[in-house]
Amino acid sequence: MECLTLNDTPSFKELPPNMAVIANLHTLHIIMCEMSRIPEFIGVLTNLTQLVMGSCPIMDLPPSIESLTTLHTIMLFTNNDEPPINSRALQTLARTLPVFHGLVKMHLTLRREQDVLAIGRSLRAWPLPKLIVNRYPHTNKHESPRQEMFNWNPKDYQQKLTLPPEAMQWEDATILKYW
Repeated sequence: MECLTLNDTPSFKELPPNMAVIANLHTLHIIMCEMSRIPEFIGVLTNLTQLVMGSCPIMDLPPSIESLTTLHTIMLFTNNDEPPINSRALQTLARTLPVFHGLVKMHLTLRREQDVLAIGRSLRAWPLPKLIVNRYPHTNKHESPRQEMFNWNPKDYQQKLTLPPEAMQWEDATILKYW
């Protein structure tokens, strides 16, 4: 099996441990499931090139995710009416980004400035040309309005991330060299 898609399965709460034996898995899509954690054994799926998690209440990513050095696409997203991606999961992703040398595309839903800065510092260039960022305001009435939107000015982030001014126009090759 090279591709596994779990889509719109609300009762699905965790990946089965025997998944670790699927050595040829290249694509894993987990969308609209109630899964709150990705198991540590995901690190043995070393042929994984695409990891997509959408509309799932993922609380964190395991440290073993850094073993997935063949990843070229990472997508973590939520819809406007859903809670934002947990900051802990985004912090783990930010810490592990430097090992993903073949990363071509990231699609993230970021709603908090701290998450944007964590990812941006890890990339060392902002914006990465193939980075897709959704920044929906969160409509959950339990969050304070301060957390709902942040100022999205790339020049501000260029300064906060202490990048040279030309980083705003860099092409892929230049970003990878700087990274």
